Amino acid sequence: MVLYVALSLCVLLSAGCLGVTPGVPCGVPVTSSGHKRIVGGHVAMNNAWPWMIYIQSGVDGSNVGSAAVIHPSVLLTSAQVLQTTSGPVKDFRDWKLYDSSYDNSVHANNRGVQLYHIDHVIIHPQYNDTNLLNDLALIVTTEEISFSNATRPVCLPDATHRYATGDVCYLAGWDDQSGSGNAGRLQQVDLPILQDSVCMKHWTDVLPETEICAGYEAGHKDFCTGDIGSPLVCQDKSNSVWYIQGVASSGGDCKTADEPGLFEDILVYRNWIQSTMAAAGYTYQY
Repeated sequence: MVLYVALSLCVLLSAGCLGVTPGVPCGVPVTSSGHKRIVGGHVAMNNAWPWMIYIQSGVDGSNVGSAAVIHPSVLLTSAQVLQTTSGPVKDFRDWKLYDSSYDNSVHANNRGVQLYHIDHVIIHPQYNDTNLLNDLALIVTTEEISFSNATRPVCLPDATHRYATGDVCYLAGWDDQSGSGNAGRLQQVDLPILQDSVCMKHWTDVLPETEICAGYEAGHKDFCTGDIGSPLVCQDKSNSVWYIQGVASSGGDCKTADEPGLFEDILVYRNWIQSTMAAAGYTYQY
């Protein structure tokens, strides 16, 4: 009888028991971003982007990119973050994951920052490391992520959250203007969604249906190579909830920052994300 009640509560609380964190909604920071205007950006307010995760390489301790929390055990990032020039990373034992309060310039400031590790990764099966098509991956953490003011999940979009040309979204990351990956505290920048035709002037004759374009043709505001994998998030003005619209894939020209960036379109990949999580034993619960 006790088991039956427990299972019933599990169904009521979410689609599955694994990773249930009652009372913590997705896409709702405890601190406003301030919507200020990475390159051309500003230092983010504490806890404004709590789904951000700093990824530190186990080889030299460098910043290789960012990820977004979408589940207590699952992060969403770019596949290229988990690759080297010789191919996919095989051993993640020395890699480290830090929460959004991490300061990558002064380690003494990181007292209380939550540290996590990589159990395994799932690269999109159609990822192409030449043209970066299907540039997505899931990271399954060794430890379950403890949700707090500094760490909360972002929402995956559904069909009602397709943002239009001109809508202003935001990207956060730890890279600086030089591309050194050493900006210190988390940075943020505003990036408007652009028409495909604008992006194609800078990148290619054909923009894949799996990608979206955001940023500027001028103005020195862009993301850098160390921001690859960072989520492009857009806010639903009706309820102030943030949804991940894209994952940073191509762009990051820190020297000029005068071209828009390409992002994997998460609405296109939502089914893959959810089905892959489910196959690994993790139910997306929002």
